[in-house]
Amino acid sequence: MDKTDKILKEVRAALEQDRKVDLHHNPIELDLRDGTLVLAGEVASVAAKKLALEYAAALAGDIVIDDRLVVKPGEVMEDEDLCELVFEALDGESAFNDMALRAWVGGTEKAFRKTPRETSDIIELEVENGVVTLSGRVESYAHKALAGVLAWWRRGTRNVVNSLAVDHPMEDPDGEMTDALRMVLEKDRFVNEAQVRAVCRDFTAILEGAVKNETEKDVAETDAWYLFGVIDVDNRLVVLE
Repeated sequence: MDKTDKILKEVRAALEQDRKVDLHHNPIELDLRDGTLVLAGEVASVAAKKLALEYAAALAGDIVIDDRLVVKPGEVMEDEDLCELVFEALDGESAFNDMALRAWVGGTEKAFRKTPRETSDIIELEVENGVVTLSGRVESYAHKALAGVLAWWRRGTRNVVNSLAVDHPMEDPDGEMTDALRMVLEKDRFVNEAQVRAVCRDFTAILEGAVKNETEKDVAETDAWYLFGVIDVDNRLVVLE
């Protein structure tokens, strides 16, 4: 068995053992050539997508990972409709009031919002085949993470490529990611954030506390997976019902 076959076999074996990835119902194509490992396919959740990429990165060594995985959307919609929803979400978020916004579909500008003051901060969003790409510059990691989560929350989103640059790089990753996670949970109307203790350690989100049902537990976990930079979620939430 040559090195290529060995890596492909090990990655596939790891994916097959993870229930969240669930290769039986959501096949992932693996292709290794010219020093690049391509993962392609439609998976059930952002958790499955991130876990698959982590397994591949851990087992492939210094081989480049080409992520072509998308998530099955809650609703299939046209790119223009999805673009409008994401733009409205960003436009309605007070954290972005001092930033310019611009939206594109197929190379055509669809929406633009100027800033009330002079600033270099801008969020550019482009939608293609259900994939939302965010670029531009924002003030902090929290702004970048929030923009990504708002894009993921739209039911037609199949992937979010968050390429936003930040004015102030993270000095305390655990603390800043924890603050961002708590902010996201507070904004999610399906989660009682007061009952959830959320922290991030070494890029793993840890959720503790008590929630009223399995749906709320799952929603809180999904929110954590949506957060930019999170590579694993330890969901210790207890269901009261």
